[in-house]
Parts: sequence; structure tokens; C-alpha cells
Amino acid sequence: MVSVTSTGKTFVVGFTFLECERGDNFRWTLEVCRSVLKKQVDMPKAIVTDRDPTLMNVVAKVFPSSDALICRYHISCNVISKVKPVVGTKQAATEGGKAVKPGVIVDQMMDAWDRVANSSTKELNAYAVLQFRKICEKYPDLLKYIESTILDKVKEKFVCVWTDKVQHLGNTTTNRVESAHATLKNWLCSSKGDLCKAWDTINHMISNQHNEIQTSFGRSISVFEHRFKNNILYSQLIGNASRGGLNYIFHEVKRGETIGGDSAKRGCTIIITYGLPCACAIAKKVRFGKPVTMNEITHYWKRLTFDDDGCVEEDSNISIISELEAIQERFLKTDDNMKLYIKEQLQRIGFPETTDMKPPS
Repeated sequence: MVSVTSTGKTFVVGFTFLECERGDNFRWTLEVCRSVLKKQVDMPKAIVTDRDPTLMNVVAKVFPSSDALICRYHISCNVISKVKPVVGTKQAATEGGKAVKPGVIVDQMMDAWDRVANSSTKELNAYAVLQFRKICEKYPDLLKYIESTILDKVKEKFVCVWTDKVQHLGNTTTNRVESAHATLKNWLCSSKGDLCKAWDTINHMISNQHNEIQTSFGRSISVFEHRFKNNILYSQLIGNASRGGLNYIFHEVKRGETIGGDSAKRGCTIIITYGLPCACAIAKKVRFGKPVTMNEITHYWKRLTFDDDGCVEEDSNISIISELEAIQERFLKTDDNMKLYIKEQLQRIGFPETTDMKPPS
């Protein structure tokens, strides 16, 4: 089981040694996972699995408040595994009196399927399904299988129009799990070995992973990219939010230059799926020279440490009174040059719109 940090790093939630993949084993594993979460707010927003009915049922019972998604990649692999045998690979099909290679037909069918899976609205999805049916009309058994086992039953768990209503942070496949599994096998080197050896190896792997994540946190806090410096839009976020989140906002800025503040233009799903302001809202901020505030981004992007106090909660009682008193005390005791320096630094923080932190017109 894996998850992802605000800096885009995969981290291990837990490893489980199972006798077999049965429902009671899955349930025990997920209940142990849930027991280490301290409070309901820590429950995952979304859980992505492959299309294992037993696992899907257990996830729904143990994590009822989490949105259960199915790996879009595995769904596509299932579809193409049914398409290829039906279409064939050797005999050329005829279309409009012309010979068409089976490979071309497979590509056409999978392109149509991709449009079904990537539909951003129900209207586009309905149209894409009609087009897919038209391409598959010569293969009724194939179409019946795909509709009865996938589209009619689980489309809400992988088609964009429904998954875009879930805060999945870009995770719509189990690719991170597959990558973590490959990494683990590289560390273990062999499938032979006892539990103690596997335990020690996994511990070393997690320690290495921990160090990489700590480094990524440090870079988000202390290393600022040129495109974010001296820009009023990011003035409250740099050093306090993940660079990954800033990158998403940066791309929304570019998109906002195209659509402006017209919220009628579709596509602003980033508010729900990533918990970040969309291009429409950002375009208005750019026009009026206002920053994106910490309250406008979800808690996830503010977590830059493993500690419980790793980010500022909206309802926290954090105060800077003691720091201000110390600055005032030092200010009164120092010479005029240092007083000017301290004042200049405070002006940068308190009045960013009047300092060189605002880009030139």
C-alpha cells in the first residue's frame, strides 16, 4: 500500500504478508491500516485499486468515507485483451470494400475507448459511447461484454466525468503501487529468504525513501524557483506550500491567460481534484494584483514535514507575538543602519505590494 507526498514522492503506507488473497485477509490488512490513522480527517480521500471485486468490497466497508476508484490503466488493458482476439491479428478485415489490417482496427477501437474514459462531461461521454458502439457493431459479443461488465457497472470509478468529482490528486491508476513493487523487488534481489531478512531489507528501503522525502520537503521550504520569486501571486505560498502545488498553479496561470475569468468555459476541475484554485479564479487575482492565500489551497499541499505540526491548520492558534516583541527589543537597542535594515525586511513581509516583491508593470 502506498500514497504520495505533497512533493510528488511515493511513500509506503504498509507492507503485508498474506497467506492468500481472500476477503478476510484483505479486511484484516485494511483494518490495521485504518487503526494507525489518528482521526477521521486523516482518512484517505480516494483509494485506487485494480478491478478485484473482493478487494473493492472490502475497501468500501473499511473506508466507507473514501471514494473508491479503479485503475484506469488496468481497465484499458482488460479492454484491449478482449479486443485483440476478437479482431484477430493475421486476417485483413474489409471496410467499404477495402482491406484494413486488424492492427488498424484495434487502434481505432482503443482510440474510441480512450475518448470514452477521458470524457469530461456526461454529454461527451454519451457521444463517445455511441461512437464506440458504432466501431464495435461488427463484434456484438465484444460490445456486450464491455458494456455489461465495465460500462454498466463501474464507469463511475474510472471515467473522468465522475472521477473529476473526487480529490484524487492526479492518482487514477495504480502505477505508483507497481513502481513501488518493482523497487521492493530490486531491494530484495531474490524471492528466497526468511522474514527477518525481508524485514531488514524493507527497513533499509524505507529509511532511504524517508531521506529522499525529507530532501524534497527541504527544497520546497528553502529553494525558490525564479518563476515564483518576486511575484505577488505566490508571495504567501513560497516556503509554506509544496513546489508541486506551485507548479500546478503556474500551469493554471498559463491556462487562465487563454480563458481569462470566464467561468462558463469548462475545465476548471483542479479545485476538486487537487484542492487548488482554478484558472478562472487565478486570472482575476492576476488582473487585480492579489496573491493566492494559504486558505485557498487544501491542507495536503501545506504538509512539508513528517511531524504532526507539519503545516498550518486553518483553525490553529499559532501566534507571532513573542517574535514581534523580540524584534522590537532588538530594534531599540541597535544602531541606525541596523534599524533601517530591520525595517526594510519587515516592509517586504508586511507590505509586499509596495516592495520589489511585486513584478514591474
